[in-house]
Parts: sequence; structure tokens; C-alpha cells
Amino acid sequence: MKYRILCLTIVILFDFLSVKAQVGTFPYSESFDGNSDLPADWISDGFIINTSVFRSSPHCLSTTGNSLLKTVNSCSFNLTNKNPDNLVFWERRSATAAAYRLEIRASVDGVTFNVFLEAFDDISSTSGYVQRIVDLKNAGLQNRPDVRFQWRLLGDNTNNTGILRIDDVTLTVCTGFDVGVTSIVCAPENADRKDTLVFTARIKNYGSFTASNFNITFFVDSDKDGLAEKEEIALESGSLELNAGDSLTSSASYKPAGAGKFMITAVVNLTQDENESNDTLSTEFIVKGIKGDVVINEIMYEPLAGQCEWIELYSRSTQQIDIAGWTLNDRSSSAGSNLFRISDSSIVINPGEFAVIAEDSTICYIFPYLRMGSTLSRLVVLNHANGFSLNNDGDDIVLKDIAGQSIDSVSYLPIWHHPDIMDTRGRSLERINPEINSNDPRNWRTCTNSAGGTPGRTNSVLTIGRTDRSNISISPNPFSPDADGFEDYCNIHYNFSMNVYLLSVKIFDIKGRCIRTLANCELSGTSGNIIWDGFDDKRQRARIGVYIIYIVATEQSSGRVESAKAAAVVAGRL
Repeated sequence: MKYRILCLTIVILFDFLSVKAQVGTFPYSESFDGNSDLPADWISDGFIINTSVFRSSPHCLSTTGNSLLKTVNSCSFNLTNKNPDNLVFWERRSATAAAYRLEIRASVDGVTFNVFLEAFDDISSTSGYVQRIVDLKNAGLQNRPDVRFQWRLLGDNTNNTGILRIDDVTLTVCTGFDVGVTSIVCAPENADRKDTLVFTARIKNYGSFTASNFNITFFVDSDKDGLAEKEEIALESGSLELNAGDSLTSSASYKPAGAGKFMITAVVNLTQDENESNDTLSTEFIVKGIKGDVVINEIMYEPLAGQCEWIELYSRSTQQIDIAGWTLNDRSSSAGSNLFRISDSSIVINPGEFAVIAEDSTICYIFPYLRMGSTLSRLVVLNHANGFSLNNDGDDIVLKDIAGQSIDSVSYLPIWHHPDIMDTRGRSLERINPEINSNDPRNWRTCTNSAGGTPGRTNSVLTIGRTDRSNISISPNPFSPDADGFEDYCNIHYNFSMNVYLLSVKIFDIKGRCIRTLANCELSGTSGNIIWDGFDDKRQRARIGVYIIYIVATEQSSGRVESAKAAAVVAGRL
């Protein structure tokens, strides 16, 4: 029993050493410099390790004379799934060995060296080493599990004095399995968030064998963390096959989740792939917003001393909007316009959320909730040396997306403030209804909040009208235009059957007198909203009572007229 265990141990040890000696990692290099013996698994018949006239210190391989056949065999190479490229070595001969014939052969069974590769019958120099390159690509050695190489010095004359030296042997292989992504193209080039995008990746087989049963996965980095994650898969292809040296394209359709800069990553998945460095390729693409996706919602253009200017943005979109790379600029002058890049980093605004763009961080002392990171707002502090430069007597504010497309613009004037407020310093202009035209003076009023603004929060003067099927709906009704921040304005929603028409809106008192013209032949669409602030044309507050809102819509092409009227009640403190 003890004898059997010992034999088994010896067999296992022998097998372990055999496997360890075989080389399967490339490129392989041997300079014979390890010690005075041949490298592991090399076998010599007439060649020895020499410590003189080496190419790389301290040893080389050499033999003297060629009256007898002399050989040296390399270790075993496992070329499974590999195609050998070149066998390179350096050779030096003495003058008397210049005409020796040196053959390079290979064995595919580890024993019989019957594959002739190349012969070197002379040498160009007898005073230095010469590089020898043996091309192995078409030698039939690919995918062989046990390949050895032999240097054979033929015994073809009686010269016993010439010396032949070999040093610095290198074996390189062509990669057997290597499929890589060479390019990614996104179409259309100027896509907006309503478009369906098509990503096309080009895949090439760099390996020397046919690649089978691989696939391609497309990821869209929707959370902007730079990682290709399972939940971000846009498409995973079926099983593909590609011959050596060939290319193919694979495409994926993708509906953007919003606007901004995104990263698309294509990953090729081949089980046997030997080169992971080209398996993944990423590229950025831009999805433009749509005009009105984000609107300028509040403006602090005349802050108190020690405070800063700021602008609030509001997302009306139903999708996420990333404002990275977006810009704000004011009115052009002889000195040019001030242009501010909001942020180079991703700032995603969800539907119904705000972004506050502040001149500096003093805004956080006035509105400390911004420092705590409101769930509904994003704060961006520009800290530019020249700061905002919004004019107190009126200015333009233009918001552009990363593609340079204008998303919203406002040309504000101080007269947009509430007539009852004499000193508007430190008070912001707020938008009454985000759905109404940005440059409609009737849609802006002075903030009623005691802090002077509501950055990152619902506007104090917000008035959202109720929509029904009637031609006119008024909300709130009654309303009280007393500048207390509660139901100060009424929203008039209209709806007509004509597509494009001229709109006139007038307010009459109970005696039939027209006290206010809100619109006079303004171009409009089928439906819309208009704000009445409870003041007449003389900028006097309307008295408490009932008023008639009369709307006339005239179709331009046919002259057809539609009209509607409704009652609005102005309330107030008694």
C-alpha cells in the first residue's frame, strides 16, 4: 500500500512539473541568463551555455564546429487558440563559421521536428550579432497544444573551429480571439429629446480565428456616474459570428429620457477574447432641449446692499433636463454681452423642479434652505470675478442649451413690478404662470414673500388656471388684487375652434364701460392663458365688484369671428 501511494505521488509530481514547464503566455523571451544551465525544458545536443561574447549579459548559447549534427530544442509551447507570429533570435558567427548552414524546424508533437521553417546559410557580419526573423503565420502551427522549435546546425563539412552563437530568443503570437469596438456613431446629429436615436457600433475581428457566439451590449449612462450598469442597457444583440479580419455593424434604437449630454458605451462580449483593452468604447452625444422646456421663472436684478443677483429656472418638461453646458447672457452692448456658463458638471432638473443661478454664495444667508439642499431645487454659484450684470432699468436674459439653442428669454422692465409697491429694491420679479409667454408683462409681478424672493420654491404670486371645456374659464374667481400674495391675479383660460386667429380681450364693469384692454388683435392659437392683475388701463386697482371678460377671436384667413364672455369677481377687505 505504501509503495502505491509513493508511485502515485511521483506521477502527480511529474505531471505537475510537465505542465509548469509548458509556456502558454506570450510574448515569450529567453536570453539564457538565468544560470549556467539550459533553461527549463530546453534540450541540447552539442550546444552549451557560454559566458563570453554574449549579446545580453551574462550568457549566450553557442556551439563550435559543424562536422557533426548539433541541435538545441526549445521548451514546449501551448498554442491552443493562438496563431504564432514570429520567432526572432540573434545570431553571431566567427569568420570560419560564416558558411555554416543553420536550419530552424518545429515539432507539433514535441518529438518529431519535421516542420521545416527556414535555413540560414551565411551571415552578413562576423563581428556582431545579426537579427534573424522566422515568419510563422503560415507554418501550420496555430491551435497546436505542444509545439517546440529546433535550431539545427548541419554537419555538412569538417570545420571544427568556427563558433556560432545564439542569444535573445523571442516568440510572438497573433491573437487568436480578439474582437473589438472600433467606432460608435449616433444619429441624427442634432437630435432633440423627442427624437428616436440610433447608435451604430462598428466591430472588427482582430484575431486570427473566427469569432462565434459573441454579442454586443449598448449602455446609456443615464445616471451620469460613468459606469455601464445593467439597468442602463439600451440593447443587447443576439449571437453574432465574424470571420478573422472582417467587420460588422450593430445598431440600437434609443428614446432619450431627457435633454443634455449623455454617454453611450458599446461592449463586445466574447468568452475567449484575449484582449480586453478594445472590448469597450464610449462616446458622448448631445440631446437638445425643446424651446420652453426650462423657463426663466424669477429674477433678482436689484438686490439690497451686501446681497447678490440671481435667476431662478423652472422645468416645464415632462422629462429630465441636464443643464450642464447651458449658458445665460444679457443684452448686447457696445462692450459685448455677459455670458455665463452655468456648469460643466451634470445638473439634472426633474419635471417641476427649480435651478437657482446665483452671483455668489451670499444668497444662502438670505435663503438658508438652499444650503441644506432642497429636494426641489439645485443651487449653482457662479462666483465670476465680474459677477452678474443685470441692469436695474431693464435687461435681456437669454437661456441657451449646450447646443447653443435658445430655450427661453425674458426682456424685463421695472414697470413689471406691482404698481402699489414703491420701493422694489431687494424684491424679485416672479412669473405668475410658467405656462404663459415669458415676455408678457401681465405674467410678471413683485414677489410678496417677506424675504424678497422665493428661489428654489413655488413663486408667491403663482396662479394656475383651471381648464375646462368652456370657451372661457377663470381661476381663482373671486380674486383679490391687494398684493398680499394670496389670489392676487386671475388666470383667464380660453379655448376656441379655430387654429390661428387674432385675439382681443377686454374687461367691462357692470355699467358696460371698458376699463382694461388685456389684448388687442394679438396673434394666438386655439387655446391659451392671459393674466388680469385686477387693475384698469390707468393702473388703478379695480373696485370690488363684478366684471365682464369679453374675448373676440378672428380667424385671419376667413375672417370668421368667435366670441365668449364670462364674469370675474374682484374681492377685497371691507
